Amino acid sequence: MTYLYAGLGLAMLTAIMAMFEMASGLTNQQMMTSPADDGYSLSVWKNDDQRFLKLLDSADATWGSGSPLCAKILDQIKPGQPYGDLSGYMPGQTGDSAHPSLAGACVFQKNEHRIVINRSDSVSSASTGSTLYRFYACNPQPQFGVVCSFELRRS
Repeated sequence: MTYLYAGLGLAMLTAIMAMFEMASGLTNQQMMTSPADDGYSLSVWKNDDQRFLKLLDSADATWGSGSPLCAKILDQIKPGQPYGDLSGYMPGQTGDSAHPSLAGACVFQKNEHRIVINRSDSVSSASTGSTLYRFYACNPQPQFGVVCSFELRRS
């Protein structure tokens, strides 16, 4: 009988130690894993996107939509202007999308980064009287040419 109790005690001790090892292993594994690098979070494009968003935040209703909006943005990103660090962006080729969110949008391109901006006529902030804008950015893939995949006409 003594051997039976000794065997059961040893089995319980082994099971407890195995559970402790598994829990410890899971805890250490979670602390060591890190999210995959998406290539965007540390890129210069992220900073440029944030600067464009600040530029749009400072815009007012006189900027209009379509060409006046594009001209105002181009004036703001000229060297010597408040957003002169974005002066490398030039007007880009518009996509062939018929989607209302992209119709008449301003397109700016610098190297492999593309920004599409359009005034949101359906939405505005009543409390501040400010105009809201739609902002899209991408790095065009070679199979789509110089436009973003969301700008392509879908049939």
